[in-house]
Amino acid sequence: MDDFYAARGRTIPPLPWPNFAPPLSHLDVARRQPVDATRLERYRRVVGDDFWSIDIPGWRLIGLNALLLGLDLPGEAEQQEMVRRACSTLGGRALALFLHKPLMDLSYDEMLASNRFTTHGPRQRLLEALGGAVPAIVASGHVHQYRDSEVAATRHVWAPATSFMISDPWQPGYGLKAVGYLMHEFDPDGSWRHRLVGVRGLVHHDLAEFPQAYGDVRQWGQGNA
Repeated sequence: MDDFYAARGRTIPPLPWPNFAPPLSHLDVARRQPVDATRLERYRRVVGDDFWSIDIPGWRLIGLNALLLGLDLPGEAEQQEMVRRACSTLGGRALALFLHKPLMDLSYDEMLASNRFTTHGPRQRLLEALGGAVPAIVASGHVHQYRDSEVAATRHVWAPATSFMISDPWQPGYGLKAVGYLMHEFDPDGSWRHRLVGVRGLVHHDLAEFPQAYGDVRQWGQGNA
């Protein structure tokens, strides 16, 4: 990882606008590398903060490390406290949350145990940290599908991946199985919009056809990828 980011820093010019690394993605790659303190420290040293709060006109954007939720790891308590402070000082700003893993499928109260969604206990603790603040949007990814739904007056928008999708029947269809990215636009008056962007020439790879990448998802059984 160190070599990769060092090489990238020497070969790719810096972006000409302020940018923030997305909150932590898969540190449990291929289910063989569970998140731990060593990997968290490496990520923070190489990439930067894994949770953050920034203000833009009319908005407060909070980036969360979904892998910290519910785990007794360095930074969990600090992340919860950051959320409390940020939500108690909104000052009229609209609120947007960004995290890798969706908070839930259909309801904040669901007891579903799945690696696709935040589980009930950690989700409830996060909601408590919000202190009654209602996010206008919760933006996430992880499932490699695009979906736009509304739960408890909050829009929950899932971004697809640019890498691959997972075909039926190996992964349930929650939304649109596609590759691409989402463009979010935030206005000073608190309004917001997004659009799904496809990239010309981007191949719709199916993970089921690449068992060497994360293991053979077909061996996990139908609906388990």
